[in-house]
Amino acid sequence: MADLPPEIFDSIIDCISDPPTLYALCLANKALRSSAERQLYSRLTHATDKFLQCRFLSTIIQVPRLARYVHEYHVYSLTSVLEVPQIWDLIYEGLLAMTNLKILVFREYGTRQPSAKLLDMDRGVKFRLEKLVWNGQTNENDLQKILEQQRTSLRDLSLDLTPGTPLSSILMPHLRKLSGELRILESLLPRSRVAHLTWVPSPYDALSLTDELIPDSATRSRLQKMADELRVVKSFVLKCPYYRPGLAAFEGLLDQMTFLSLTGLHSYEELDLLTMFPLFKELVLTTNHVKDPAPILAEDQKEVVLHAPNCILLISNTTGIDKIVSVLSRDGKEAKTNQ
Repeated sequence: MADLPPEIFDSIIDCISDPPTLYALCLANKALRSSAERQLYSRLTHATDKFLQCRFLSTIIQVPRLARYVHEYHVYSLTSVLEVPQIWDLIYEGLLAMTNLKILVFREYGTRQPSAKLLDMDRGVKFRLEKLVWNGQTNENDLQKILEQQRTSLRDLSLDLTPGTPLSSILMPHLRKLSGELRILESLLPRSRVAHLTWVPSPYDALSLTDELIPDSATRSRLQKMADELRVVKSFVLKCPYYRPGLAAFEGLLDQMTFLSLTGLHSYEELDLLTMFPLFKELVLTTNHVKDPAPILAEDQKEVVLHAPNCILLISNTTGIDKIVSVLSRDGKEAKTNQ
């Protein structure tokens, strides 16, 4: 084994993702240790395990060489600081050590959490992010500063923020994937070349200050201000935790769209509007209710196909496509189940 070139070990170890296996390889011999360590510490995605987070962060803080291997780091809902009171201090120091970090996924909805200042280059952060998922409470002025600092490297950005004043417009020249509520899109989509867009309507997108439903015509007037940017979008996901506008609001605005994902339907006739999109090919419908519109039930699939006969159609029972329950053929004549 000692006669094999290091590139062979690297190629084999790059295919291993199981942490216990990688850890065992670190202990096996010196020839394997370097490659195994690099793969073992390249990412932490077990984001909800507070004690694992602490062990990982403590190790990379004590051994900066290992911290430089970290390219991807996830944090989810570490709200119970009573069990691990030092965890935010470790995250604070750990992010300073991750000088080569490229992907950060931070989802935290508790009240005792740090702000976006965690990522501030003025405190010594060195990494340049290509992907940032930031969901939770934060001061938008702090986040504005972080986005300005990372704007030239970001390619994939997802924001879910507490209500507040809109972000100021930021030019992100390499941004290709964007997700957020309407005010986020209005701030970050203009002058961009985003190809993959996700709109997650918030109550503030759908309801007025008097809790009356905002008409689609009013929503359309806001969308038209982003018309040039919407016309280059190739895939569009319209999620619906509250209420989504009808497809009529997008007439003439998604000329390049080939993929569409919708939550629920306002009516089956809404699918007739798919002819507005000249390059459209694939539709994903989820079975969840939206406010008032009908859910897509298994027994209603034929009705759906009658209104969308010329596209590939996936009907999912989740808010994504990870559990596809039905795939209908392009001509709508056959259906099969994929559990």
